[in-house]
Amino acid sequence: MFRLKAIIALLSLLIICDAGFSQEAKRNLAIGINLPPLIGTTIDLRLEKTFTHKVSAQFGIGYMHENTLSGSLDKDWDGIINLKSSGVFTTLGARYHTRKTKENNTIFFGLKYKFGYYDHSGFQTQTDLMEYATGVFHAAGLEIGGSVKITSRFWIDLGFQHTILTKEHWGLGKNFVLPGVGAIANTQGIVTVKYRISETVI
Repeated sequence: MFRLKAIIALLSLLIICDAGFSQEAKRNLAIGINLPPLIGTTIDLRLEKTFTHKVSAQFGIGYMHENTLSGSLDKDWDGIINLKSSGVFTTLGARYHTRKTKENNTIFFGLKYKFGYYDHSGFQTQTDLMEYATGVFHAAGLEIGGSVKITSRFWIDLGFQHTILTKEHWGLGKNFVLPGVGAIANTQGIVTVKYRISETVI
């Protein structure tokens, strides 16, 4: 039930944002969802606003529900099993496109700021006790990829994003996943399906 409410809340945000923009502003606004996080029971929704021919800004919001994937490439086992990671996150970022955003294809480079809340739990086999950790984190991120035009309204972003984290952000340890951060070396794929609210863009 909580997961359903979270989905409804996130979708409502998109509807409110859509209604709040003027028709002129909508010409350069796109909404989308990033698909790879769904593997880790995470919803990653995005809004992208184009300001010039080659520069756009992004706002993202997401929710992770009891992700059981093991994070990091670190093979050291800390004795914790039955890992569960949940939380929420938001992102703010900017992209530079190598071609005008109305072209069929363009390569982009991006910078992001991420802020989130995590809720970790797991069973510690060395003590036979459950362990819990909650907290907030913030981090910078880098991304690179390309935008491919499917139709005048539907586009797909393909690429990778990497988050730069410090040790204190890990909660119960690197084997846990933080919301909005990739499970493998803090890296996550970008396969974002975007819908442009209007066919006319800058």
